Amino acid sequence: MTNRLTAEISILVEINDIGALVAAARERCLAFCSAEFSAEETIPDGDVRAALHILFDPSIAPNGCTIINSACELSHNP
Repeated sequence: MTNRLTAEISILVEINDIGALVAAARERCLAFCSAEFSAEETIPDGDVRAALHILFDPSIAPNGCTIINSACELSHNP
């Protein structure tokens, strides 16, 4: 018998270095993304949303679950 659940996960991050974040996401993209697009096309310079998406939801779900949806909201800190 299989139990099916739905879970929502929230991760709050503070961005300290956008360049380092984008670089980390591009490294991950080179390892796991489709070769159809370059890492620079997938994650343009300064694109925090794209970088976070690749790092935290690369569309590769662990065994036993399926990623249904993901979203990223940005807010500027004073």
